[in-house]
Parts: sequence; structure tokens; C-alpha cells
Amino acid sequence: MLVYEGPLTDAGTVDIVSAIVSQDRAKSITSSYGVCEAGTPPAVIAAENTLLQEAAAQGQSFFASSGDSGAETCSQLGTGDYALSVEDPAAQPFATGVGGTSLTATGPPPTEGVWNDGPNPACGCTTAAVGGGSGGGLSDQWQMPSYQSGAAPSLGVINSNSAGGPCGGLCREVPDVSADADLLTGYVTETDGSWGVEAGTSASSPLWAGYMALVNASSACRGLSIGFANPALYRIAGSSYPSNFHDITGANPFFDKTSNDTLDQFGVGTSDPSFLYPVATGYDMSTGLGSMIGPTLASSLCSLRAPVYAVSIANPGAQLSKTGHGVALQIHAGDSGGQGLVYSASGLPAGLAIDAVTGLISGTPKNPGTSTVTVAAEDQFRNSGSTQFSWKVVKPAPPTASRVSLSGVASRGAKLSFTVTAGAYSPALTSVVISLPSGISFSNARRSLSKGISVKSFGRRLRFTARARGGTLTLTLTFASAVQKAGVVIGPPETSVTARVAATARSRKPPRVTIGLKLVDASGHATRIDVKLKL
Repeated sequence: MLVYEGPLTDAGTVDIVSAIVSQDRAKSITSSYGVCEAGTPPAVIAAENTLLQEAAAQGQSFFASSGDSGAETCSQLGTGDYALSVEDPAAQPFATGVGGTSLTATGPPPTEGVWNDGPNPACGCTTAAVGGGSGGGLSDQWQMPSYQSGAAPSLGVINSNSAGGPCGGLCREVPDVSADADLLTGYVTETDGSWGVEAGTSASSPLWAGYMALVNASSACRGLSIGFANPALYRIAGSSYPSNFHDITGANPFFDKTSNDTLDQFGVGTSDPSFLYPVATGYDMSTGLGSMIGPTLASSLCSLRAPVYAVSIANPGAQLSKTGHGVALQIHAGDSGGQGLVYSASGLPAGLAIDAVTGLISGTPKNPGTSTVTVAAEDQFRNSGSTQFSWKVVKPAPPTASRVSLSGVASRGAKLSFTVTAGAYSPALTSVVISLPSGISFSNARRSLSKGISVKSFGRRLRFTARARGGTLTLTLTFASAVQKAGVVIGPPETSVTARVAATARSRKPPRVTIGLKLVDASGHATRIDVKLKL
């Protein structure tokens, strides 16, 4: 609980609200101060309105006592003003005004009537001018907000007492809700070590704020605060009123009052319905929508604030990526309520990240290894879903050449054979460029080289094209399709050997020569391999 204090001045009241709103720590706020609108400077009313709009935008609920002087709130000033009036800030459009009831039986269901002690000495009032009762009526500052003007007709928000409002049309009606406020059925409290009883709408407003704090903390709201409550309260009342609210239609059980006219100014008898403002079925300007049915209203509020939707994420399956090679993996997810989703991921390989808006995982993996990736998606109401998959990152290996041999040079029938293999996790091979040492050459007498050349992959012959260039020392073999492994044999008539080199090969100590192989893979990457062989 956070307690804010300030001087009892016009500036002090604004500063308190300003501190609460600017800090934005309390999501459920109660205020039990207030003065009738006629006694509140317009600048204070305007400043409060700006601050309460900000509070609503931040998800803060602001509950304010509707006053303890019934329909004649200005009577509390002691100036003899007994006209119809309501209290600020309870009448603010972005505040939830809380009125009062008299609770005579806890039930269930409870037995409640409107709180109106009137000028009866039994209420403990010192003078007849100080009546005790639930504040309420029509604002002379604010037009009727949409949550009231658009409320279900069955609630009776707009009624015969709404006409001719002091604001110049349909006006803001107060209170919005109510709870026990009668001193005869009040709240047992302990102050400075002494026990006593407190009451008034200064007690019913904290009750509603405490209730809303529990609603916010309930698991059904998934950590989301209800915020400005009035739109939800009137909407719920319009669709399922009896399940969520106790309708206050009865008289005050102690003084037989059926309205909040505490000074008997606007009627002719203690039970005359012409008293302003009489209790009625549904909404009335004595008790608002009534008191809460705690469990069901909490569930209804959370259902509006945090509707339950299913979030599903398609599992992309196990992933295999290579270091140094870019990744673009699109995660696909859906929300049964059609809500937008925010994506997050844990366990991604170093170098990768997920876009929170699009769900695209991209980047370039840095290190080999295997990790378990969890991708989650959440909508604005904190409905979420997740999926897991493995992600292996490998380091591509270069291609290799094996079984390289050069025979028949001494007899001038050179035969070159070798096997080339694509590197693990590397693209398949598309061509090989062979370079021979001086004195051994490929034939370029024909347009198409084919005789004497054989290319096989796993026992099957491969189609290829061959072209000699750079004189006759270099031959390029281009495979008809990329292969992981190929065995190549090149012999006469495609090869020729000079007499000098043949003689050298027949010598007692034939020299070593270098065979050059340039392997090109499907990505265009070339790897040079030099192999030294004896003639």
C-alpha cells in the first residue's frame, strides 16, 4: 500500500494526483477527499481531468468517494447551499465514483438499501444541515460520457431524472457503483492502538479499490491491470447484470429513505419516490450500478481485460546451418482472436536473432554446436504459445582429392586417375580443372574431348563436358549435375607425353611433378589442391 499526503489546498489536491500518476506505481487508487463541483475551482477540475486521462491510459483505476451529503453535496460547505450537486473528483469522467449503501444482512445474498441517514439525530449528526447519505446526481461540469450514454437501455442510466441537466444536456451521472457506507453497519478499524468503526463513502471507495487490487492480482487477469474500470463495469452490467451486481432497490433499513435526498429538500415524505434521487431497478443516482458480486464480477472483468485466445506456433523441425553462411528461417504462428503477436526466442545459436514483430530468425551462425531453441509468441492479452526444436551448426569442410595416380608416363601413354569428394556440409561439386606438369598435355585436336576420359559417381557414369585451354596443359571437366563424389580417369588418346619426359620417367630416379586440381562447388567456391607424384 502506498500512501500519498499533501496540504489541504487546491494545489495540494492536484499535486497528490500528479504524484500518483507520474510515479505510476499504484494500479488501483482510492481517493476520499472531495468538494462539491461549485466549491472546486475550474482550474483544479481541469487539471484533475488531464491527470486522470493519463492514469486511464496507463492502466490505473481511480476510485473516488461520491460524498456523504446525498444529493446536496454543497451542504457540506456550511454555506446554506442545499441545491442539487455532486462532488469532485468523483464526478470526473475518468474516475469511478463510489456511493454508499446500508448493509443489514450479509446473506448470501446480502440485504442492502440506500444509505441515507437524513437529518435524523440518530445518525450522530450535530445539525440538521449535515445529512449523511450517498452522494450522487448530475454533474454541472461534464457531459455524459459514452460508457453511460451508450449503456444498455435496460440499465436505466438515461431516465426521467437525466433531463434538463445542469451541464447543458445529458450530463455525467454519479455514482458509478456503491458499497456499505453506513456508520451503523460500518467497518471495524484499528487506529493508533484503538478500535473503532469508520464509514461513509470514504470507506466504500477504498473497499472498491482493494477489491480491484485483488482482481488485478488474480490469475485470470494474467498480470494485466483492469485500469479505468467504468467502460467495463457498464458493459458487464448491460449484458449480465444480476450475475455481477447487487441491485440496490430497497429503502434505508433504519430511516425508511428511498433516495439520497438527505435534507428532505426534493420530495414530500420519507418513502415518496419523487425524492431525488430515488433508488431504481438497475442504475440510479443514489447507488449507481450497485455493489459488486465479488467472484463473478472479477471473472467478468478479467474476461474483458484478458480474453482467452489460443496461440499456436508451427514447429519448423530440426535445423542444420553452417558457420559463415546466412540463415533466414520464418516462424509461423497464429492467434485464435486475430491478435498481433510478439515473438521471442531463447537458445538461438550465436549470431542469430529473431525479429519480435515478424518472427523471422536471421543472421550468420558463428560457432559449431547443437542447441535447443524455444520460440514463444504472445499477444497483447498475454496469451502465449511456444515450440521447441534443435538447431545444429556445423563448420563446412573443404572438398578433398584422393587416390591420385599418374601412370604410363614412361611409355608415353599417361593415365591420370583421382577421386574428388565434396566437403562435409559443403555444396556438391560442379567441375574440376586439371593442370599437368610441363611435358605432359591434354589433346586439343578435337572439338569435344571424350575418348579416354571416364567420370563415375558411385559406380554410375556421369555426363560431362571437357575443354582444354591454356595451351594443352589444362583441362576443365564440367559435370552435367552437381555431385558429392566423382572418380575421374583420363588417358590416351586425350593425353600425350614428350620423349624427354618419358625418358626421365624411365630413369633410376624419376623426379616428382605436381598435378594441380581446382575443385569448384555449386556455390561457386573454388578450392585448389596440389598433389606431388613421381613420374
